[in-house]
Amino acid sequence: MNDTNSTHKTSSCIPNKHVFDYGKDTSFMFFGGLGVIGNIFIIILAVKYTKRKNLHYLIINMAVSDILIAVLYTTETSIIFIPSKTPEVLAIIVCKSVDFVKNTAELLTLTTLLIISIERYRATKVVIGKKTSSKLKLVCIAWLVSMALSGFNLVFGYATQSAPGLPFRCSHTLSNAEKVFDGFYFLKSMSLVFLYISVFIISVVTSVRLSNSNAIQENLSDEQRRRRARRIMSAVRMVLCSLLVYSICYLPDFVEDSIKSIDPSITYGLSEECKDLQFFLMHILKVLNSSLSPLIYLVFLQDFRRAAKTFIWATRPNDSSQDNNNI
Repeated sequence: MNDTNSTHKTSSCIPNKHVFDYGKDTSFMFFGGLGVIGNIFIIILAVKYTKRKNLHYLIINMAVSDILIAVLYTTETSIIFIPSKTPEVLAIIVCKSVDFVKNTAELLTLTTLLIISIERYRATKVVIGKKTSSKLKLVCIAWLVSMALSGFNLVFGYATQSAPGLPFRCSHTLSNAEKVFDGFYFLKSMSLVFLYISVFIISVVTSVRLSNSNAIQENLSDEQRRRRARRIMSAVRMVLCSLLVYSICYLPDFVEDSIKSIDPSITYGLSEECKDLQFFLMHILKVLNSSLSPLIYLVFLQDFRRAAKTFIWATRPNDSSQDNNNI
């Protein structure tokens, strides 16, 4: 009787395991490949077809983050299986490293959005011609903050075997260190909430300042002031749109992990098929976020739209030269 109930419970999660596995792999490959190609395209535009600005370097930073996320989840990381013959020490190092890189990449987008928000707010106050923060400094700050918030993965990452001879599987912590891990995760969660709120508040304040014509340099002409306000506002809208999409795609996983940190036993009753479905739904959203980011940049940032047109025309075959060759 219990076996029948268990089977019914499993089938309610995934009616057809073969179809589910095919759909899961196809989805990760499609959206992951789209994310990698799209973000590489953005990097090419920023490096070769636009003027070098602080904003463009920060966009490159987020594109690198999205590429890492797309690659990691497309190759079905997060749950990594390491051959059983691998030395245990090496397996632990691999798990710690991948967890650290993955979490750093996920946080990098949010920290970079915060830096862009601060830079756009400063642009409404700083006098034109005044020296601004260096590009390298801004990029380093984004990486250092993300790495600091992800550092606990280097301590608590671990590799376990269900039984001798089976592949290693990455996990977050040993059972005797769960409370310490939960404490660090709670600290990271509060930091994420602070970053969310900060990005939103700074963006709103910047928008309000732009509504005041005197907020942009008084020594500029009306036309110059309007152009500068439009550029700043476009960046602010890009930040808010990116934040919205990021929130939608990452919120389910954030809520799940927060609940698990309070009550780890909440998922103990789930079958392996249900856990597989849960993993897919949580992480395909993160890959989807990476694939949508390039589109957001092209929609809201005029420099990248112009650069995309230039790139397309530059790579378009020259019809007149083909005609001459035919003659």
